Amino acid sequence: MSLFNYLLKPFIIFASLLIAFNTYPQQYQRKLNIFPISDGAGLIKNIYSGGHNNIEHQLIDIDGDEDLDIPFLDSDGTFGWYENIGDKFNPDFEFSLTQIGNFTFSDWFYFVDIDADNDLDYFTGNADHISFYENIGSVNSPLFTLNQDTVRNNEGQPIFSEFGSNPLFTDVDNDNDYDFITGNSAGTLTFYENIGTAQSFNFEFITSQWQDIIIIGGLSNDHGASSLDFVDIDDDNDLDLFWGDFFSASMYFIENQGTASSPDMQLVSNVYPTNADSIQTSGFNMPRFADIDADGDYDLFVSVLYDPTVSQSLMFYKNNGTTSIANHLLITEDYLKTFDVGNTSAPSFVDIDNDNDLDIILGSFNNPLGTLHFLKNIGTSTSPAFEYLDSSYFGIESDLSVSPTLADLDNDNDPDMIIGKFNGKLLIYNNNGNPNSPQFTTGESLLDNNGVEIDVGTTAVPFLFDIDNDSDKDLIIGAFNGKFNLYKNTGSINNYIFEKDTFYFSLTDTTFLDVGDNSTPFIMDYNNDGVNDLFSGSRNGALYQFQNEGTNANPLWNEVTNSFIQGNFGATTIPYFVDIDSDTDTDLFLGNVKGGVYLYINTLVSNVADLEIEPISTFSVKAFPNPFNPKVSLDIHLNNEMKITIEIYNIIGEKVKQLFNGYLSSGEHRFIWNGKNQANEILPSGNYIILARSELVKKALKVTFLK
Repeated sequence: MSLFNYLLKPFIIFASLLIAFNTYPQQYQRKLNIFPISDGAGLIKNIYSGGHNNIEHQLIDIDGDEDLDIPFLDSDGTFGWYENIGDKFNPDFEFSLTQIGNFTFSDWFYFVDIDADNDLDYFTGNADHISFYENIGSVNSPLFTLNQDTVRNNEGQPIFSEFGSNPLFTDVDNDNDYDFITGNSAGTLTFYENIGTAQSFNFEFITSQWQDIIIIGGLSNDHGASSLDFVDIDDDNDLDLFWGDFFSASMYFIENQGTASSPDMQLVSNVYPTNADSIQTSGFNMPRFADIDADGDYDLFVSVLYDPTVSQSLMFYKNNGTTSIANHLLITEDYLKTFDVGNTSAPSFVDIDNDNDLDIILGSFNNPLGTLHFLKNIGTSTSPAFEYLDSSYFGIESDLSVSPTLADLDNDNDPDMIIGKFNGKLLIYNNNGNPNSPQFTTGESLLDNNGVEIDVGTTAVPFLFDIDNDSDKDLIIGAFNGKFNLYKNTGSINNYIFEKDTFYFSLTDTTFLDVGDNSTPFIMDYNNDGVNDLFSGSRNGALYQFQNEGTNANPLWNEVTNSFIQGNFGATTIPYFVDIDSDTDTDLFLGNVKGGVYLYINTLVSNVADLEIEPISTFSVKAFPNPFNPKVSLDIHLNNEMKITIEIYNIIGEKVKQLFNGYLSSGEHRFIWNGKNQANEILPSGNYIILARSELVKKALKVTFLK
């Protein structure tokens, strides 16, 4: 049972005043950099942005402060913007938790002042059509509203823009209005001329083979989707073209050898830049040129749209040449510097080195091998800070994906590890080290009680939890089919034996809990009713909450919501609830398909503390010695007779011991805790929370058990 469930009461009584208190998940607030992470290159910025896959981007001044910001769209449909909190000479980009202008993107986007009112509007993909959003706000405070769901040409026909390509608006004929150019999978360009005015656009289809350009790339001479950008790269007052093609590992440079009004586009190079830093990726590179440092020439930003598992995120090439002779040099392949393990992060938390704080171990989905990532907590239990030490922890890897869960399965006071694999099977890694220094042996196939390899089909996501309160860890496994599998531990705390319980997550004899695709289970007693509830992510990015209205032995599952946290997380959400800062409530880390992590801090305790006025009938609690070994005394003073419950929780919010539950008379009372759990087994050293509560008041104390 999780400690923070006791903090979710729907009301608090202050003296004789009853104040309603909303405890729905609005108590969780998203945070970006609250717990720092550093790697070999230094402090990571934009830590809990959620990561990026195949980021489509543009550099524009979206907030009118005379520097360039970066709105973006990821391949999983998530979007947002990075605000330049520096200036136009020294940019410094920070992921914005506040959406500006209420924009929404689909398929692709492009900002442009299409109506010449000195603020930015934008277009976005709508399947194979285009939608137009007008800025009815201002330069500094944009407000975008849908003006045309389907943009039509001068003949009233929908303008077609092939899905997968990234088109743009540019004045390609130098008549002071914006035309529309979009790529085709045939390797050509479609040109719509703006025959309206700068204030009122009206597009006419001209050709699907603009300038007779045809791009055929790759080893097989293929042609496919394209990503385009026009820029006067040689300072000759006409627009040149840069083309990222689906089948090209680099980028095409097509020079305008005509004029601004009468372009003559000629292919100059099929790689760019033409120096030692030539772009070389898995393909489909997206170029965007901008003078990011206000030095009068165009720098280059490139993202890779081909493969979500590529190492490059947003590459930055600085122009070290001149306005007329560009020389782009690669500065970084990760310009935005977010925390990102590649693709599909699966977080888990454990005190792996017995220093009384929680470390992070993350699984990942990458091609060809998923690996395990280790972040050591170099801060404290109350103020964590993490160092990213290893992207292949103990060399643990598997085809495509690994998903970890850790717990002490053999009662030797150190955590062992189970890894879920893409093929639906699992590996057990016994920790043959000690509590201070883990040592994981070669993984062995995880077998059930009949000696048969456990197999849930595809994409096994395991979670260890004592679901039946018998002091050993049971195994819950999510899978690609969206259902949940329970293997009860019918062995002991010393020797696990996992036996399948077919109907634990059933609704009827023939129907079962199902989140669609990619179930990712997490179990805890969320609503403080003594029975375990279920949370799960899903392939579509939803975060499900299932309340158990039965018992732990005979659950009765009810879906409360598929939007436990409001937000667009893209795909394949993987939740982990943990009290990361030892403030007696449970915070939420959310892995996702982009490989980063979202962080939501539970603010309920601090909110209550700000409001609470102790009622007349109250009590006080003291614990000593602290730290303690072998026992700690708990003194409680009551002004009046009342019912008191005293419980002990570990650092990840699991209840390990109920010390007392009953009525106490007024006066002084002393209780002793000897560091043992409900089964009278000695617990590992570390931090624990003692929670004493009456019907009106809760008191929480952190104590440290030393052995």
